[in-house]
Amino acid sequence: MKHTILFLVGLALVACGQAERTGSTQTALPVVGQLPPTQVSVPSNTPVATFVTVLVDISAPTTPTTSSQPLVVSPIVTPTIELHLGGQTLMIEVASTPEQRERGLMFRSRMDANAGMLFVFPNDQNLSFWMRNTQLPLSIAFIDANQRILNIEDMQALDDQNFHLSQGPARYALEVNQGWFATYGVKAGDRIEFMLPVNLDIR
Repeated sequence: MKHTILFLVGLALVACGQAERTGSTQTALPVVGQLPPTQVSVPSNTPVATFVTVLVDISAPTTPTTSSQPLVVSPIVTPTIELHLGGQTLMIEVASTPEQRERGLMFRSRMDANAGMLFVFPNDQNLSFWMRNTQLPLSIAFIDANQRILNIEDMQALDDQNFHLSQGPARYALEVNQGWFATYGVKAGDRIEFMLPVNLDIR
């Protein structure tokens, strides 16, 4: 059975934010729709208390249910750049803010052959990636500040148990479809060519 409760929330401004006390008895706060108790003196210049009526629907089935509707995930907009590697030109999304990097390629069901995502960090650091909520098998290249590949790792879809680490401080990480680097003979030590957008928000 569902129950809907109407909550009436009254917000009153009383001097010093406390109810006046008389002896050991506390004077009640005003009730919605009533005048304040006579014990409380409110100067004429005191802001008028605002009372808000809030409708809260806490209805819920008594037993858990499973929805058949697909999970709807709000998109996070990322800029796109061209990236040149292995004799190929890739169209790469750029993730340069904490929100963009946290989402990454999560919840994607497909990705074009010459597509991927470049993770950009504000400084060099040892990076660690995992595959939580990532449905696509990926390969990742960790890249230093000179745009040279430090190491490449293959990552399995939905694997949130294993962490993939950069072999040294990295400034970038490039995720593509798994096997792309091997297909085009890309290896550690190779240099990647790309230019970041002007005024890119990196933080």
